Amino acid sequence: AEQFSFKSFDMALDDFKELNKLIRHEMAMIRKVAADVCEVFEGDEARGHLDDLKDCMKAAIEQEYDNKKYVEVARTVRKKATDDPAAVQGSLKQELVSAYEAAKRQQENPENHAEFKDLLKITSVADRGASSFQDSCDGMTVSEDLVDGHYIDPITQKDIEVPVKNTKCGHIYDKNSISDYIKITNRPRCPCLGCGNKAPLRLGDLVDDLFLARVLKERSEKNN
Repeated sequence: AEQFSFKSFDMALDDFKELNKLIRHEMAMIRKVAADVCEVFEGDEARGHLDDLKDCMKAAIEQEYDNKKYVEVARTVRKKATDDPAAVQGSLKQELVSAYEAAKRQQENPENHAEFKDLLKITSVADRGASSFQDSCDGMTVSEDLVDGHYIDPITQKDIEVPVKNTKCGHIYDKNSISDYIKITNRPRCPCLGCGNKAPLRLGDLVDDLFLARVLKERSEKNN
């Protein structure tokens, strides 16, 4: 039976995972720009820019979906080739391409993605004529962490200073507290009460939440 080399294979998987981190940063930037548009433009002019941002968000989400499918399929093919090399039909590349194309046919709707729903809550400002960017913050997915006007870290129960988002479940933490939590906890998971995400929590799962960082900055400036 043919023996396969997985060095390049594994490097590609790592690259895809890094790419998805960049895509998550891109999504946060899109939300931030949408908030800027709602501040600067009004009416049809705002809607034109916001429609473009919606398309950008959909494209980013679709790319994230494709990357995740590739990683999932690649892991399956790798395991198959490791456990039973004879079961691989043709080359490893052919096996991967065939499985990946089949997986891509099961396309998920980007409009069901949490990031797109959050974007819609921001862009709705242009439709309902909200008076300021702050109005766009109401009802965001992070509102579950909102207590008396403050975003509370689930670990320390103190105000979040540097917000980071868990890319697997969308929950928000303070960067310092969640970093310490991961380092000192055996088998850390999302610390938010009732979270259905049972996957192990790693530092690599976290991305800076640029949108919430702006919310916190503007609230701080307003209070000072």
